[in-house]
Amino acid sequence: MKEIEIIHSIRKFNRNYVRSIGLLEKSFLNTGYSLTESHILYIVKEQGKTT
Repeated sequence: MKEIEIIHSIRKFNRNYVRSIGLLEKSFLNTGYSLTESHILYIVKEQGKTT
């Protein structure tokens, strides 16, 4: 299997897994924030600064 095929397989799995456990629902863990918003807040917290 070529490297690009492996990457596509992993991405397909990730999309299906994320969808199946409900991470793309409107509110992540009932926080009122989406998964993307939660991820951004986590990054800002960990880095301690923004640009």
